[in-house]
Amino acid sequence: MKLQLSIKQTWHFECPSCKKLDAFEVSHLLKDVREDFGPWYCDNCGIGVKGKVSGGAVAVELSGTRREDTVDLLRLPPQADPLYLVVKGFNIVDTATNEVKGCSKEYWYEAHNCPVNVLSHTEAILTGNDSDPHGIFEYLGSSKITDPEFDGADFSVEDWCTIFPQLRK
Repeated sequence: MKLQLSIKQTWHFECPSCKKLDAFEVSHLLKDVREDFGPWYCDNCGIGVKGKVSGGAVAVELSGTRREDTVDLLRLPPQADPLYLVVKGFNIVDTATNEVKGCSKEYWYEAHNCPVNVLSHTEAILTGNDSDPHGIFEYLGSSKITDPEFDGADFSVEDWCTIFPQLRK
């Protein structure tokens, strides 16, 4: 099967601090009426920038702030009304018959899928008549990430308890 290739152009500017070439995308601003932006923070070095888009050019200055990555402990206390998540899902469909194949949605969400994966596909959180329920989480603490290769997916409960002693019962 031969397929056509296409090029999708996006506009970026480099980080003025670490020089990462595609640190900040501005394609959406070139179409937007709004000209000022920021502060935005580089995913690589954390430096903050703010700027202005005008006539297809970008003027940027340091914001005087930087992002420092942390892991934050939140608690979802019991709610008066049930909390609902609307998540982006999918079906596996036989291309010849249009029949849905694979495991049931109940098995997929209730047994197979890791909750953190489900949350990464959340489109909306609903409770009562509120489709944007601010304040449902209680902030319990933060810990600065010092390892640039940090990946909490490999942590055990005991590892998390070391970082956040309030998890110990």
